[in-house]
Amino acid sequence: MKPFSRFRLFHWVFVLVFLAVYFSGDDGDLPHIWLGYSLVALVAVRLVMALIRIKGFPALWPIFRLGAVSTTVSRVLVMALFLSASATLITGLLMVDNARILGIATTPWIAPAYADDDEAVGFGDEDRLFSSELEELHEFAANTTLVLAAIHIGFLLAFRRRFAINMIPGFGPAAKSRSGPAPKAASVSGASSA
Repeated sequence: MKPFSRFRLFHWVFVLVFLAVYFSGDDGDLPHIWLGYSLVALVAVRLVMALIRIKGFPALWPIFRLGAVSTTVSRVLVMALFLSASATLITGLLMVDNARILGIATTPWIAPAYADDDEAVGFGDEDRLFSSELEELHEFAANTTLVLAAIHIGFLLAFRRRFAINMIPGFGPAAKSRSGPAPKAASVSGASSA
C-alpha cells in the first residue's frame, strides 16, 4: 500500500470512529466508552507516527515558512483538532471508572463495610459538582472538535482543493492510474476526410 493511501485509510478510520463516538451518545453507555478507547488508541498511534516520521504521514505541528501560508494554516487547524480531540478524550477517561470497564482487578481501598457510604468514600456534593463540570467540559471539547473539523474541511476545499479531493476514496492519483490514459480525440483533418 502506498504511503499516502495508508494515511488516507488512517484518516478515514479516525473520522468514522470519532463520528461513531460523537453520535453514540453521551450517556456513558458501553459502546460510547469502548469507541472512546479506540479513539484514544488512534490518537496515540498518530502521535507516535508523527514523532517517528512515518513516510506518507504529514507532521502534526505547523512549519512557519514564507510562501507556505496555506500549509501553515492547515497544520495549525490540524494541531487544534488534535488538541481538542485530546481534551475530549482526557475528560472522557476521567469521567468513567476505567478499571471496572477494562476489567482490571484492583485492591479495595475502602473496607467493604463502608463501601456504600458516600461520605466515607469522599463522594460528597462537591465531587458530584466536579463530575458535572467535567461532563460539560467533555461535551464542549467534543463540540469544539466537530466545529474545528468543519472549519478544516472548509479551509481545505477553499485553499487546498487538490489535497482535499485526494483524501476522498476513489479520487486522486490512485483513481487516475487505474482508469488508464485518456482516449485521444480524433484529429480535425482525419474527421473531415471521412
